[in-house]
Amino acid sequence: MHRTKQQTTGRTTQRTVLGAATTALGVALTVAGPAAPSAAATTTGAAGYAGDARVATNAQRADHGRARVGSDGCLQRMAARQADRMARAGRMWHQDLQRVLRDCDMRLVGENVAQGYASGRATVDRGWMRSAGHRRNILDPDFRAMGLAARQGEGGRWYVAQVLGAR
Repeated sequence: MHRTKQQTTGRTTQRTVLGAATTALGVALTVAGPAAPSAAATTTGAAGYAGDARVATNAQRADHGRARVGSDGCLQRMAARQADRMARAGRMWHQDLQRVLRDCDMRLVGENVAQGYASGRATVDRGWMRSAGHRRNILDPDFRAMGLAARQGEGGRWYVAQVLGAR
């Protein structure tokens, strides 16, 4: 879990980090065990995996009385870039959310990353929702937009990046 908030007053922009320094890794989730994806994950591919995680995110928000988060092209590009980089490197980390704030013109952003879950639904329901910081990002009522991407790394291990934002 990684969050950054930007507050603008007049011409001065102040950035405040919530929960962790922007250069810190924050909290990320890893599932131990076989790296091979489930049959369901391999037949749907990265788009299906990410789509399932998107549906699961909005289902969790609905279950908790929150509005659904819609798609945002800039946040999607940031999530895809991060998932690609993590899969190529074979490890997880958080991207610089100050850049996401600036490039996507957001006032608040949060990021969840994970690796090793067999499906998008499992990433959300069994991973992020069972972690206080990740859950807080998913259920934050201020977040109204999301980018979400999943990529497979070496050995078929899934790497996932979810970037949530508010304008």
